[in-house]
Amino acid sequence: MPTALIVGGGLGGLAAAIGLRREGWTTVILEAAHQISEVGAGIQLPPNSGRILVKWGLKDKIEKVACRPRTIRHWRYDNAAPLSKWPFPSEELMGAPYWNIHRGDYQKLLLDEAIASTLSSPVQNPGPPLKIYTNTKVSSVDCENGSVKTTDGRFFSGDVLIGADGVRSVVKVAVTGEPDHAKPSGDQAFRFLIPVEKVEKHPELNFVLEHVANNHLGPDAHIVHYPVHGYKLINVVCVSQDMGLTQESWNQQGSREEVLKAFEGWSPEILKLLSLPDKYLKWQLIKREELHTWVRGKTTLLGDACHAMVPYLAQGAAQAVEDGAALALALGSGLPLDEALRAYEHVRKPRTTAVMNGADDARTSYHMHDGVAQMKRDNALKKEWGKGSISPHWAYDAEGEMDKHLNELIGRRDSTNPESSR
Repeated sequence: MPTALIVGGGLGGLAAAIGLRREGWTTVILEAAHQISEVGAGIQLPPNSGRILVKWGLKDKIEKVACRPRTIRHWRYDNAAPLSKWPFPSEELMGAPYWNIHRGDYQKLLLDEAIASTLSSPVQNPGPPLKIYTNTKVSSVDCENGSVKTTDGRFFSGDVLIGADGVRSVVKVAVTGEPDHAKPSGDQAFRFLIPVEKVEKHPELNFVLEHVANNHLGPDAHIVHYPVHGYKLINVVCVSQDMGLTQESWNQQGSREEVLKAFEGWSPEILKLLSLPDKYLKWQLIKREELHTWVRGKTTLLGDACHAMVPYLAQGAAQAVEDGAALALALGSGLPLDEALRAYEHVRKPRTTAVMNGADDARTSYHMHDGVAQMKRDNALKKEWGKGSISPHWAYDAEGEMDKHLNELIGRRDSTNPESSR
């Protein structure tokens, strides 16, 4: 049974581990942290990744901890005037609901599936439960041999090495042979959670409590909020112009004063919402260039390690899950390893680049100053009131596209080598 060595136990690494178990692989994760856990924050789980999780038999487990927003709304920043109200596309149409979920709940759900003795949706000849080494930080990488050395002197190797180690990926540097090319996007973000009972004390904030995903649009800034954790918490993300942050870390402490200053001139309702938390986290939003390659030797990359993106489409985690599922199919296809890894890159690289570019375009739309372009945007939103909208990103079938390409490759091999099909 082949072994996949995965560096990084985030959402993408765990998704890859689940997918590879389903293809009969042994999976090992090396995680630098003392335990696999996520920052306390919400995340959107759109149908393009939700469809994969439903196929893996995880729908009921997600439903227990996630929230289903009925609609998405857009609002003007200074007077809270509504600009749009769209129903989310149906589960029947998309193959999965649109969920909002707490990152910690999401990570635990994937971790539990990866280490379970029996998969939620059984397959023939699955791999064994995931083995995890925490407090294990990689110091050097041998891409050709699929092996790593850790800071405490241990060596690990696999039939394939997968770098799922995030924006500051050690594996990425080894694969590309280049340092991390990061530059400030010009924006910063604040993130916080508010208990629902705290919001309920303020009648003017009743709109926050509805089962809705809300977007407030303003000059050089926007705010997103929605319920998570079984409707017990409100997750809020506030993006504004960078005011001098120098850290990409999600764990940098912010303050109420900083947030209110960044959103001075916004509606009283929004300022009230922003004043409620006891704790604020802030980080600088960073942009990275498209990598020239994701593959070297026995090694490849997934998630933020190869396509870190700004968060304006709420697709970063979804793309990592798509990567994990697609990579598992490629590695389980029976193709030689080098061909399987190139097939994975061939399918996933254009997809993730398109999403990265779409996120940049969304920033431009969200952050317009008042003027002709802003009025055109607002009028376009109002014309779609009640009609619903299906993002092409939500409709994308990651496993279907991967299967299609693999079948083409296998068909070509069979046609040029008839003996291989006998």
